[in-house]
Amino acid sequence: MQTNQQPVQYVPANLPPQRPRRGCGCMSVGILGLIALMLLVGVGGAAAAGGLVYADWSREMETGIAALETARTRETFETTEIMDRNGEVLWEIFGEGKRTRVPLAQIPAHLLQATISIEDDTFYENIGLDAPSLVAAVVANFRNPEARPVGGSTITQQLVRHVAFDYEERTAVSYERKLKEIVLARRMAQAFSKDEVLEMYLNEIYYGNLAYGIEAAARTYFGKAAADLTLGEASFLAGLPQSPVELDPFTNLEGARERQWLVLNMMVQEGYIDQSQAEAAYLEPLTFAAQEVSLKAPHFAVYVRQQLEELYGAEMVANGGLRVTTTLDMEFQRLAEQLARQHISQIDPAKNLTNAALVAMKPGSGEILAMLGSVDYRDEAIDGSVNVTLSPQQPGSAIKPLTYALALAPADGADPRWTAGDILWDVPVAYEQFSGEPYVPVNYDGAFHGPVRLRAALANSYNIPAVLLLQDLTVARLLEFGRALGISTWTGDSSQYGLSLTLGGGEVTPLELTTAYAAFANGGNRVTPLSILKVERTNGEVLFEYTPPAAERIVDERVAYLISHILDDDTARRPAMGSPNPMEQGFPVAAKTGTTNDFRDNWTVGYTPGLAVSVWTGNTDNSPMVDISGLTGAAPLWGSYMEQVYSNANLVARLEVNGVTPPAEFVRPAGISERPLCAISSATIGSLDCAPEGNELFLDLSLIHISEPTRPY
Repeated sequence: MQTNQQPVQYVPANLPPQRPRRGCGCMSVGILGLIALMLLVGVGGAAAAGGLVYADWSREMETGIAALETARTRETFETTEIMDRNGEVLWEIFGEGKRTRVPLAQIPAHLLQATISIEDDTFYENIGLDAPSLVAAVVANFRNPEARPVGGSTITQQLVRHVAFDYEERTAVSYERKLKEIVLARRMAQAFSKDEVLEMYLNEIYYGNLAYGIEAAARTYFGKAAADLTLGEASFLAGLPQSPVELDPFTNLEGARERQWLVLNMMVQEGYIDQSQAEAAYLEPLTFAAQEVSLKAPHFAVYVRQQLEELYGAEMVANGGLRVTTTLDMEFQRLAEQLARQHISQIDPAKNLTNAALVAMKPGSGEILAMLGSVDYRDEAIDGSVNVTLSPQQPGSAIKPLTYALALAPADGADPRWTAGDILWDVPVAYEQFSGEPYVPVNYDGAFHGPVRLRAALANSYNIPAVLLLQDLTVARLLEFGRALGISTWTGDSSQYGLSLTLGGGEVTPLELTTAYAAFANGGNRVTPLSILKVERTNGEVLFEYTPPAAERIVDERVAYLISHILDDDTARRPAMGSPNPMEQGFPVAAKTGTTNDFRDNWTVGYTPGLAVSVWTGNTDNSPMVDISGLTGAAPLWGSYMEQVYSNANLVARLEVNGVTPPAEFVRPAGISERPLCAISSATIGSLDCAPEGNELFLDLSLIHISEPTRPY
């Protein structure tokens, strides 16, 4: 979700009038000024002032001194950044304001020079106080006591106000506060190096628009890091802390620009730049970043924030300055967003299909590369803010590969009950239910296909063979198997589900179903969805870093290969799916569609050895579509996504960088043999004839027995 407000570029027409160079500014210091100077900064002045302040405000001063002593390590609010795996910021989360601490070494020299020139030109020489400016301020205030007291504060004094005073005292206009500030500034100058003070100041000071510190200011106003600021941008920002509200460039650009010109002229006077550089910097176009908070990959970003709050609490996430590197790759995310919008826009409105969701995952680790929860996060008409990838939906026939994997698997060390070459009968059947009403499954095409091989039954998604298999396997075993593969939405026992479980009668989330399919893609190992790679603080403290767990085998690798081989069999599925169809790609890819009986959910889930992708299409309010199936509703989006990922050299390169292999054949493991089959038509009772009809893959019985940690489903 990008902001609707576009970046604004300001191009100055010409230079303003030349400002006079700054003189001493001290004027003729009268006797009162000299006395003040002796008291405050002369020989023994600090001690005299200190005695006066300690006598009257000892308790307050003790609090201020304690604050100074912990200034290096004190906790202040900082912005939390959620980033994709390549460092692109998805979401800045902040409570009180935005702040990102950066070391002095990451702040460009011209920003330091601009700040010193305008705020405290004697910074590296003074003792925390600027005596001439301070005396001038005392004289000015004495001459005009009714006016607002004149400042004359150094960088150190300004920092003291932020570190040692609470908000009320910091903003108070009083000589009492000023005296405390002077004494504490002197103490800070003694306890901290100049670079320490400057670094703290640039990370503390307020620049307006909720931006605290130079890094937050650079990103807020110009959409870039402080390290990348130009001289024009740096001089512009250096002028804002004097009065961030009055100089807000979004309401008073003229005033902010006038202040920038002053900053540049002060830099010339201090010898940091020459006049030609100042003029060039002022004439430099300024491109202001859009001010609405950017939220990229919103469903995923919100999903990550919820996980962070569970781990660290809402307060830490809002103000703790976490740097969160996620698994998301924005190139994969943008492709999902683009293709989903395009696909939905091309659907006939009469079909009543308004929304889509997509998950892309690395099957080896469960890392989420893309998570699209809806086609438009902001569209209330489609409940766009709902993350459908986390919402339970009926999967239709997309759940069938789990039934077939369980059927092909060796059980408790015994031979498998079924093989890919076995014959299943696709004929009318009826089952009595607990209610007394018969359950009569039918096929999507309304026809019955008689005897069919197990391979053809799965590839063509015939319903009755799947029900017959589950009747043999039992609902309880399929529930257990699904949970082992990561389906947490199957919470009840077998009495709460019937044989329709194999046809999609138990709800799953798209994220969970992607996870289950990922196990087939990676050779049978358990997958846990992963969204966070690293969490650290701005000081470098690492709070969490993902470490891959030991592999845990859930599915026999030969069974995982058989399921992949069947779902990648373009020839086997053509009777039901036709040709061409979106699952026919120019590279090996396994895929399965799903459609609920009432057309409320369309699915296509599939994978290569290196990328698992699921697509759901439908309506978030669960209203039915009109005569649109997984093959026509979800498969085109799924097919376009897979095709564009693997046909784009840049995306393939990013896959390799992310540890995901380019398209490749599914590697056949040891323990599988290819054997000839007899034609079904020649298999009559009592006949010894065998008309050859291709070959099929079988598990070698000598290798059936598998060892721990493989779980023998």
